[in-house]
Amino acid sequence: QKVGCVQVCLDDLAPVEGDNGGSGGGGGCGGGGGGGGGGQQDREGSVDVLLTSGGSMKVDLRVAALGGAFPGHAVAEPSELVSLGDVTEDPSVAEKKTLRHNLALKAKSYLEGHDVPKLMQGMVHALLEAKPEDPLLFMMSFLQAARDRDQVASAKRHEIDRMTAADDEPPGFAVDGMDLLPDLSEHHSKMAEVLRGDPDLYGRLSGCRTALGVTFAKCIKSCVDCPGHALVRVPGIFAGDASSYEVFSEAFEPVIQAWHKDFLAGFVHATDLEAWKLPITDLGAAGNGCVQSVCICASRNLQGLRFPGACSFEERRSAETLIAEATTALQGGRLEGAYLPLRGSDSWSGRPGGMIAAEAALRERGAAFEEPDAPALVSAGFARHWPHGRGLFESSSGGLLIRVNDSDHVQFTVQRADGNLKEAFEAFAEAERLLEGALRQRGGHGYARDGRLGFLSACPSRLGTALTATVVLRLPCLGKSPELQNICKANGMNVRRHFPQAGHAEKTGRPATATDAWELCCVGRLGTSEVEQVSALHRAALALAELEAQLSAGEGGVEGEGEGDGEVAVPGAQQLPATAEEHEELWEDDRVEFGPDACPEELPDFSAHHSLACKVLRDKPEIYHSLKGETTPLGVSLAGCVKTGVDNPGHPYIETVGMVAGDAYCYDVFRDLFDEVIAALHPKWGASGGRHVNDLSGERVAQTRMDASGEHIKGVRVRAARNFKALRMPALCSREERMEAERLLTRGLMRLGDDFRGLYCPLRGSSSYAPRPGGMSLEEEARLAVEDRVPEEPDSEMLTSAGYARHWPEARGCFAAEDRRLSATVNVEDHLLLEVALPGQDLAGAFDVLCRALGRLEAELLASGHGFAHSERLGYLGSSLTNLGSCLTLGVTVALPKLAARKHDMDALCGRLGVQANLLLSRGHQKFTFAQGVFELTNVDRLGSTEVDQVNLVIASCRVLVDIEERLASGVAVDFGREPEASARVAAVNGVVLREAGLHAEASLGLGLQHAGSGAASAAGASSLAATLLPPELAVQGSVTPLPTMATKASSENDLGISEFDRPGLDADEVIGFPADVCPEDMPSLEGYHSLLADVLRANPSIYSELRRKRTVKGVSFAKCVKAGFDSCGHPMIKTVGMSAGDAESYDVFSPLFEAALHAAHGDSFTKALHDRGEERARLKDLSWELPASHVLSLRIRARRNLAGLRFPPAISADERMEAEQLLLRGLQELTGELEGEYIPLLGMCAEEEHLLEGADLLFYAPDAVPTLSSGVGRDWPHSRGVFLSRTKKFGAWLNEEDHLCLWSMEAGADLRAALYRLLGAEDALRAALQQEGHSFAWSPHFGNLTSCPGSVGTGLRFEARTRLPLLGARSTEFRKLCRGLHLQPKNAGLGQPDVWEVWSSRRFTCSIAEQVQSFTAGLSTLVDVESRLTRGEAVDFEALLPSSS
Repeated sequence: QKVGCVQVCLDDLAPVEGDNGGSGGGGGCGGGGGGGGGGQQDREGSVDVLLTSGGSMKVDLRVAALGGAFPGHAVAEPSELVSLGDVTEDPSVAEKKTLRHNLALKAKSYLEGHDVPKLMQGMVHALLEAKPEDPLLFMMSFLQAARDRDQVASAKRHEIDRMTAADDEPPGFAVDGMDLLPDLSEHHSKMAEVLRGDPDLYGRLSGCRTALGVTFAKCIKSCVDCPGHALVRVPGIFAGDASSYEVFSEAFEPVIQAWHKDFLAGFVHATDLEAWKLPITDLGAAGNGCVQSVCICASRNLQGLRFPGACSFEERRSAETLIAEATTALQGGRLEGAYLPLRGSDSWSGRPGGMIAAEAALRERGAAFEEPDAPALVSAGFARHWPHGRGLFESSSGGLLIRVNDSDHVQFTVQRADGNLKEAFEAFAEAERLLEGALRQRGGHGYARDGRLGFLSACPSRLGTALTATVVLRLPCLGKSPELQNICKANGMNVRRHFPQAGHAEKTGRPATATDAWELCCVGRLGTSEVEQVSALHRAALALAELEAQLSAGEGGVEGEGEGDGEVAVPGAQQLPATAEEHEELWEDDRVEFGPDACPEELPDFSAHHSLACKVLRDKPEIYHSLKGETTPLGVSLAGCVKTGVDNPGHPYIETVGMVAGDAYCYDVFRDLFDEVIAALHPKWGASGGRHVNDLSGERVAQTRMDASGEHIKGVRVRAARNFKALRMPALCSREERMEAERLLTRGLMRLGDDFRGLYCPLRGSSSYAPRPGGMSLEEEARLAVEDRVPEEPDSEMLTSAGYARHWPEARGCFAAEDRRLSATVNVEDHLLLEVALPGQDLAGAFDVLCRALGRLEAELLASGHGFAHSERLGYLGSSLTNLGSCLTLGVTVALPKLAARKHDMDALCGRLGVQANLLLSRGHQKFTFAQGVFELTNVDRLGSTEVDQVNLVIASCRVLVDIEERLASGVAVDFGREPEASARVAAVNGVVLREAGLHAEASLGLGLQHAGSGAASAAGASSLAATLLPPELAVQGSVTPLPTMATKASSENDLGISEFDRPGLDADEVIGFPADVCPEDMPSLEGYHSLLADVLRANPSIYSELRRKRTVKGVSFAKCVKAGFDSCGHPMIKTVGMSAGDAESYDVFSPLFEAALHAAHGDSFTKALHDRGEERARLKDLSWELPASHVLSLRIRARRNLAGLRFPPAISADERMEAEQLLLRGLQELTGELEGEYIPLLGMCAEEEHLLEGADLLFYAPDAVPTLSSGVGRDWPHSRGVFLSRTKKFGAWLNEEDHLCLWSMEAGADLRAALYRLLGAEDALRAALQQEGHSFAWSPHFGNLTSCPGSVGTGLRFEARTRLPLLGARSTEFRKLCRGLHLQPKNAGLGQPDVWEVWSSRRFTCSIAEQVQSFTAGLSTLVDVESRLTRGEAVDFEALLPSSS
């Protein structure tokens, strides 16, 4: 009995093509009729709902087809349905009509409330597209899938609600504040400086909040969490909302004033977005073809919402929704486009899951929206909730891009390739205006602005216009001139090299390196309007384009010839004075705080500085106060000299000099400081009474052959540095002084005579040398670079801070003689570096050539009134305090492969000889391998001995080293531990050298030599040993004197760096820091440390008191185990263990610490952890080993093991390490079948073996992380270490890496069972071999297999799989969270394979091998299943996939 009929239209369903009308009024739900009478016309896709008196509901879908009903379905007859349009006007009928109407409204409300119309529409579309044989079954499946999706959506809504409630901040400084502000003495932001200058500021503001709840602690969180770098100046404070600038004005105002120096207090910022005011000239047309593109970028925030760094998840989503919907105001015009949320974002209902294909296109154009990874941005909160609530609006033309919820709510970018800056600005202004109007209509949110500060950005550096306008110009001629930077600065612009965007290489076939294109952009934002900034940029771009055209046409622009200045002038541009004020721009004054002109009144805090200069000033502050106001006659201040040491605190393990000389007078004016540092660097100088004697008599050098066979020494070179006395040295000289030095030296070098005839080539881009404007050609540069003659621009922080990179490459170049014996570089670290290089072993001949060239050059310079800087006390003066006296560097390239294999013994021997051996891996175009053992042997001393003494010393030392190398090659045993014998042999060689030079051995005191033995006994020993230990031609009689012991501190050629092979922790000694033997009585503070060790000892400091004196039977101390944790504070976002085990007994003797740390890492499961070696193997056969072969590319399993009877690698001695190597090697060599292989020691590895292991990722390297080096693992590197590799290359082992043994088994594909059984079989065979020799692997029932790192105990196994997961891997947040829940860790494989991931098991403790296998296979299968579901387009509930315990 029919009581009502409702017709609901599905408006979104497309009408059927050719439709001429629906059924008539009496057609009802049948839809089979044609025209019908005068009744109400139905629309295609309507849903007729028939309500019966019994409460049931009958639904009939009608999809109009011309003249027919829905195919395959029987429909009700028209007579059975009552349409609302068929009711008469009879009163009784009218009452029924009202009833039917009310019922119809209720039905409509119910259906729309549950999205039934949309669901039906989707089902009809799918049905018509699929046309299945069984439509009813298809529709049932469709409805079930819809129900599943609804459940997933519900879970996502729950996740969003959870994120909204959580809104976790990054770890570190608490956003709600702390009672006391941490120590900011080593922080380098402007905010840190403000807080240090006003210690009470934090206390005054820490209790304040804005109306939206932003705290002061939130604003300065990045300042506290991220110390930054002395050379990179950042604000260090971010606004959390618009009110932050007012509520916390005491903190923001000093930063604003420092950043916007031209914006004075009391000024009001003016906004001007009237594009018609801009110049109408098109840069593209008027720029002489120089202008390549223009760009306008500006940011805005919404009033009434917290800014992106401080907002909640709900606020972020609300801002995204407002902005995305407001972009509809851009539709219908030239800015029309679409909003695309980031891939993986579900916060915008308009496109769940975000963009997919569009992301690749954006990334190719360099426009992708990337997750912030800079520590300061992460700490400030800009990466929270990523990628939710973020997206991009892109116009159809591609000219406009709007980023949503980056560091500000809105960021506009308009880019044009035609150079029309005005039209780009017009497009930006239009988009900015339309978007704000739409925002005000929807939520009343306008842009956040302030009457004084203009538009408000999260970062105070972008206040005012919050706009950056950029022009890219091609400047092939002007770009070579160093004046380009000065021209732009004089016009208020910044300029930098332009690098091609992503995709450049693929499109052009050329690498994306720097070109001759430059980016020009305006500097100021606050205090000048948008129109003023863009107009200034327009004028500067036109001026540069005009000057470029003049230079290209050969019309000049570089004034002066010969000895002139070489200034570049821009029409109408102000020129910077090349005076003392020049220093302000030499060090980029926007980034560096100290110097170089004047010292602060008070001595800076040098408590955390580790250079010699800072140490002297810290220990003797009276020196600072007496010298801080002094200057040399050439205007050099103390500030300029010590600037590099102040700017660079350095590292406690690496002691640098920390100062340079600005001119020759510095050594006298600042003598109190300089002499202290010099005495520490040059011990011989102090021993000789503080005087230096020079001797450039080449004929006094011994002519002895250093290498009798001629097979070892490959070449020699001699270098001497010189500076002018009347000019400031390169670190602090002006541009004019640098050019004058170049002029004088090039004229002198060109007049050396026919035997030294050559060519001077200024560096490419230098315009100071009149005969070669623009410098050397590309071909010349390539040829000279192969010969290792082209100086490189300094890039280390210490060198650039000292001033060596200023004006680069201006007034710098290299001279090369035609015969290539003699070469010189000009204005690099000294005014002149003269070098003579010869093949073979004629060091005496090379020195003679150098002496003749120096003599001629100095005579030529003296004739013109100029001489080199020299002192009776210090000899020749270099800009580096390590390079004084002779300023001479001797180098002998020698191959000593046998000695290289005994690097520790060789280092000790070189120390006794007084020379330094640096391993060479390349020299010019030559490449060397470690196995070849090619060294450059150099002199250590320069000050305190003459040039002749130093040459003779190197000759004698080379003779000794080559002799020992040949004895080792012949199989003769050499006892390096017998120092008297070694000293006597050195003495005998030295005596012969001196005798051949026409000197008496007794006169060798002029060398500053001392006896290593005692009196006559030592001399007699030398005489008696000479006949038996030295080659016949060296056996002499008479009195001889041994060479000196090595100086306590060998000075490198440059005090501003350290050789890789001098890295602390790789020699036999412990790293300096926390003692490795006995703990201090009081536990050092662990505040700010981030490790399990720090957590445990902070929570229970009594553990330190209880254990600090304890040792194991093998002598491992508690101090040794915790040294790494005390030496390295770690990172707040990376939790490390912070301790190591020195032997197996460490886990028992120091169990209170080890158990507490493991309990903190594993929770209550630690207390019930038991490991049974017998039962766990039996359980493996019952496991399911299947892994999805479609996605798993390869597998690798690693097992870490240690020998129970020896100390572990952190505490092992050199003898024990050798014993461990021999024990394990004997076992490995007994392996058979597919496990059979060969052992490759690191020291004996040839180039082919090295490349093979590197290519397969099977080679391990010397550690470089501070905690690892501090633990002692790298001591005596690389002795007694190597790689065992099976012939099948499926099995191998590392010996004495971080543990005694690391076994690994590899398998291509997904056969995990084969890989594991191969590894376990090898382990069993090794265990049996060890038992025969009375040894075993270290194991404990409670901890399992014992490793040096407590984080690896348990099974000691690590399962790794390389898998292809393109879609899942792209959803970074969900992927990593899912991996954590599944006890897995992911890492992108790199190597150009963004969709390939390395996934490994993180669970190895509190579980058996079988359980670890089960966990790994289940987790990996889950990842592949999710990838498959995403490939099919299915929704995935990630929370439901996590184990309940996670």
